[in-house]
Amino acid sequence: MSSTASGSGSGTRKRGRLEEEFETQEEAVLLEENARKRIKLNTNEGNSDGEVSTNERDETKEDVIEPQTDDILINTSSSLVKLYPLHHACAIGCVETVSELLSKEDANVDMLGPYNSTPLHIASFFGRTDVVKLLIQKGARTDALDVYNRSPLVSAVFKENLELMEVLLTLGKADINFSSLMSPAHTAARFNKHHALNLLIQHGADMNRVDAKNCNVLHVACKSNSTQVVKLLMSQPNIDHAARDRGGRTAFLCAAKRRDPDPVILQELLEKGASINDKNANGNSAIHYAMLHSDDTLLDALLTLGIDRNLNFNARTANGNTALHLAATVGYTRGAAALLDMGAITNVRNNDTVFPFYLAARYGHLSVVELFLDKNPDDALCRSALYCAAKGGHPHVVSRLIQHGVSVNFTKKNNFTPLHRAAEKGSDDLVRMLIKNDADIEAITLPQENRAIHLSVMHGHANVLKTLLEKGANPDVKNSDKTTPMLIASGRGYPHIVEILYKSGVDLNKSINKQCALTVATSACREDVVIKLLQLGAETDAKGLHHTSSLHIACRDGYTNIAKALLDYGADAECMDRKGRTPFHYASFQSHLSVMQLLRARLRDVGGAKCRLVGSAPPAMSCCNCRSHYCVDCSIGKVNCEMCSFVSCRFCVDASMHRLEWNGIQNVCKQRCYKICLGKMHTLNGLGKCIGGEKYHDCVLFLT
Repeated sequence: MSSTASGSGSGTRKRGRLEEEFETQEEAVLLEENARKRIKLNTNEGNSDGEVSTNERDETKEDVIEPQTDDILINTSSSLVKLYPLHHACAIGCVETVSELLSKEDANVDMLGPYNSTPLHIASFFGRTDVVKLLIQKGARTDALDVYNRSPLVSAVFKENLELMEVLLTLGKADINFSSLMSPAHTAARFNKHHALNLLIQHGADMNRVDAKNCNVLHVACKSNSTQVVKLLMSQPNIDHAARDRGGRTAFLCAAKRRDPDPVILQELLEKGASINDKNANGNSAIHYAMLHSDDTLLDALLTLGIDRNLNFNARTANGNTALHLAATVGYTRGAAALLDMGAITNVRNNDTVFPFYLAARYGHLSVVELFLDKNPDDALCRSALYCAAKGGHPHVVSRLIQHGVSVNFTKKNNFTPLHRAAEKGSDDLVRMLIKNDADIEAITLPQENRAIHLSVMHGHANVLKTLLEKGANPDVKNSDKTTPMLIASGRGYPHIVEILYKSGVDLNKSINKQCALTVATSACREDVVIKLLQLGAETDAKGLHHTSSLHIACRDGYTNIAKALLDYGADAECMDRKGRTPFHYASFQSHLSVMQLLRARLRDVGGAKCRLVGSAPPAMSCCNCRSHYCVDCSIGKVNCEMCSFVSCRFCVDASMHRLEWNGIQNVCKQRCYKICLGKMHTLNGLGKCIGGEKYHDCVLFLT
């Protein structure tokens, strides 16, 4: 089924969710009515099976049913009445059945059914006037609401059943101004039910009453483009057309905000005193809506109706935008042309200090740019427009401005040039065009001193990078942070950029500021870049800051996959930093157990599971807590050190974690939290016991 709003100028209206729900229910009830013939009844005159004998039925009255309430079989496929006999009877209009059901002792005339609808809701929706009268006589509530906050009167209004509305209003004393999300008057306005609204007006409905969005009935009618309803409302005395909804919109603005509004509605409102220059809470007026929506219908209406009403086409929104700003932003050429013909100001800035010309260039609207060029803007405006077009990545606009005579070698804020912006945006065609027109490929920004090649790498634009290299850009150039494109690509995770730079001749192992590509990629946890660098032949044990290798960094930060990749490509698992610490130390400091297990397995594979003396001066750390030496085969659970006379250390704790001064005695707690036992120690055969009790009962005293 379909429903089309009536009324001049409204056209075919898109159905809302509520209307679709109504229609879905109506389709469902058709199935119910078709099923009436299949209702099985128990009667005293029936046969032995309790069914009416077919040879006793009057063929001429096949559709007449005398239902008995106890044995009605409901069509369970219906979405409206699932096993609710009273609701079903109300839907199909069986007055006798409804009467019998309500005569029972436990009968509830307001029993809730599907969607919290009462029998009165169902009867009202399907236009069962006799059933409605019966329910009202039985005391049914006319103010009951379903889950959608609809009263029975709202259902009658939607169906525009005037007879039923009269029954509910007169016999049922329904509250005509009932305050809910959808009052009867608002419903009539929304669905263009002007006859129903007229009846509500005759019964004294308040047309200025507002809903939850602070919309009165006129607001709703204008939003719904309900022409006949608007005419009816505007003919009423005391209608408040200047009232504002929650967004600060008057009825005129509600009509203008709708796409393709009916000009008849706009004219009706203006003739009754509405202002054509009304603004909402954000400062938008009707002319702004026309530009934002590229709405020819509204624009024509405003140009026609605004001749004698002082249409302000230079009005500004809360953001400082004029209608010309908005037309330039969305590329509404016809609107921009109309505004310029009327003398709209072109050199006005919005709150972001942007001219309309800049916006047209920034968003690539060439036809609007042409309109501004016809006004002969000065060179400064044209340069800024070209810069904006480059920033937006629009080569066709840049080309047109170059044809107009605009130079490409100028700088803006922070010394950025159009080429910088094009490289940043990733427009290869635009970069080629600018370079062809003598753009400076080595121009630098401030204060970072980035060149176009740096910016292209930062944003991962491979095609732009290839173009810049082809045009002679230096792939090893440094910025103010002493960072090269290779280091940027490694840190930001662009393996394809790394490969391009490598093929251009960049040294993968070149150390800059004590960093190389592999250490940078490892520090940033760029696993794909690490693998790419290793595949291209990067040195696995290249040292960076503090003489640490990439494996040290991966073990320190717990990057198990990267550590595995480094080991697979031959990284030295026993390499030391400046203080003699191995990758295993780094992993143990941070308790990265998965990395520790990986290293132990690799060390066993190469036969390195033994203790080694590190010299007369004890190192700062030792993984088995013996200050004089360390074990490379610490297994989780205990440490077996051939040069120590004890078995200890449950989690391979490093003595340096406690920051104790070396005095020949070290006390390490075997608790996972690595707390230090500071209690008085009693020694016996090299073993100690903490007087603190069981809290630190696993403390071990090391003697030298």
